Amino acid sequence: MPDGRSPPSGREQGGDMGIRGRLLLGLLAGLAAGQVQATGYFLNGAGASARGMAGAGVALAEDAMSIANNPAAAVGLSGRQWQIGSIFLHPRPKVIVGEQPQEAPPPGAIPLRPGIYSSRPEVATQAGGTFAIPFGAISWRLNERWAVGLSVYGNGGLNSTFRANAPNPNCGPGTRGEGLLCGGTLSSDIGQTFISPTVAWQPLSWLRLGLAPQIVWQSLEIQGFELLAGQSNDPDNFTNNGHDHALGYALMGGLQINILDKVQFGLVAQTKTEMDEFDDYAGLLPEQGKLDIAPYFQAGLAWDVSSRLTFAVDFQRIYFGSVSATGNDVVTGEPYGADNGPGFGWGDTKTWKFGFRYRANDDWTFRGGYADGRSQIESDEVFYNLVSGSILADRFDIGVTRRVGEKTYLDATLGYFPDQQLTGPNATLPEQEITLSLGGVAVDLGIGRRF
Repeated sequence: MPDGRSPPSGREQGGDMGIRGRLLLGLLAGLAAGQVQATGYFLNGAGASARGMAGAGVALAEDAMSIANNPAAAVGLSGRQWQIGSIFLHPRPKVIVGEQPQEAPPPGAIPLRPGIYSSRPEVATQAGGTFAIPFGAISWRLNERWAVGLSVYGNGGLNSTFRANAPNPNCGPGTRGEGLLCGGTLSSDIGQTFISPTVAWQPLSWLRLGLAPQIVWQSLEIQGFELLAGQSNDPDNFTNNGHDHALGYALMGGLQINILDKVQFGLVAQTKTEMDEFDDYAGLLPEQGKLDIAPYFQAGLAWDVSSRLTFAVDFQRIYFGSVSATGNDVVTGEPYGADNGPGFGWGDTKTWKFGFRYRANDDWTFRGGYADGRSQIESDEVFYNLVSGSILADRFDIGVTRRVGEKTYLDATLGYFPDQQLTGPNATLPEQEITLSLGGVAVDLGIGRRF
């Protein structure tokens, strides 16, 4: 059993970062990325119609929220339109910690208390473990060639909170004596809001172009990592500082092309989002607290099989490696908060999205889709990702649009994330097994009107 000795702090180790410090740095990287899915910082599509097709459809102009997926869609919409709604996301993250060896752990090991840990976040935007993530958009066709619009939408919802509800016998003197890392409740709360004015131009009958500058508002709160403060160049701005906020900007551009009579092609790309620093977490993230958002592109084809049925297939790539916070290695030889300090250690990710739309009649439209992603972590990295949402890989969606009256319509989408499990060793104590489990459901509800 554990001998109760207090683990050496980062300050006691000085500049020599031992195995405990290096591995805990990786664990912290997983926490800071707690809301990230296999598709990156972005939820899989914006708006109920796109999410009803699992995020496929950058070649389509469906409704006002389509401009958030591809700004070129604005000039493919008729008249004036608005749409509002919300995603209601209910994730189910768990950490299952196996029994630890009977003998005393070796120096530098971090034995975790055995048990099943379920995340129970408590933030203003959630109730009963369900997060509300609102969205809205307006579009206005100025003439045959020009259109403008504005979209507002959010990201987040995979926040993780593992509450300290019992003493941890593995904790030593000088700690709070409870929680996975002896610092009490272990949690992350990361959210993003995108505000995106849009302009679109149709120079030719078969070509649409769109541009959308983006203003991004980001919030961050990290709790429970006092044990690691000594590994930072700014330990006072490392953990337990409440919510901090940062402002950023990016640029999205897109096009849509009618390449054949019944086949459309769409392409959208977004630059890296340059964020201001989180001053209250300047000792946590590289470059004194910067959490830039990775650039990405998505390309897709849509095929009108008939006047009622359309199939879509999209490919998305997110360039995590181009951003210090996500791309820097977990161990860099520099302290947390430094320009080249530790990051999440992620490579770029790829996701295929498949969807269909079936217009049964003038009043009813049905959708379905599947997104095939890939977990960003391997089995030997589970210790680093105890509170990360990054093991989600697949999702299934169905959706429906119901016209109510001549100009108003209602949207509903149900998304299902099958429970994914990943088992691997405790990186500091290989005899102890850890299983990450994550699944969930999402319901999108919206209303729109065309003028």
